[in-house]
Amino acid sequence: MFFEQDGDYCFNPTQIEEAHDWCQQKTIEALQSGADVVVSNTFVCLWEIQPYLEMGFPTRIIEATGAWKNIHHTPDEVIEAMLTRWEQLPGSRNKKGIHE
Repeated sequence: MFFEQDGDYCFNPTQIEEAHDWCQQKTIEALQSGADVVVSNTFVCLWEIQPYLEMGFPTRIIEATGAWKNIHHTPDEVIEAMLTRWEQLPGSRNKKGIHE
């Protein structure tokens, strides 16, 4: 949502840190107000998801693996680079890819 402008996705890599900070702040605000929250993000490395795990709320992680359509027009070489950095979540998961 951070990179959406007038309904279009406009990714700017120079704003990635600001985008992560914004998402974490919106998440904690919503959780503190009692809302259920879904954070749909490309967490490639475990440190990227850690701030959400440390917010102190029950967490469910649904790991979406497979060949999914790229709706943001990310170049294939960027996707491949992300795959080389992929870190598997520790622990067990059920048949639906859910970690609890």
